[in-house]
Amino acid sequence: MAMSRLSVEIKSRWWLPVYIRMLTLFCMMMRCEPDYQKVGDFIVKYGISQRVKSEPVKEITE
Repeated sequence: MAMSRLSVEIKSRWWLPVYIRMLTLFCMMMRCEPDYQKVGDFIVKYGISQRVKSEPVKEITE
């Protein structure tokens, strides 16, 4: 039976923590709430990168 190893690599962009802090500061200053759906979509689209790797596992034969 063929087996493979699957790994997922997720990285955030360097500017993501700065963006979240500035958004929090702006919302506190303006006394408003962000549109969480739009913020989440933006972060998923531009703020994180993901890569999936698949490699075969060696079979042990005796």
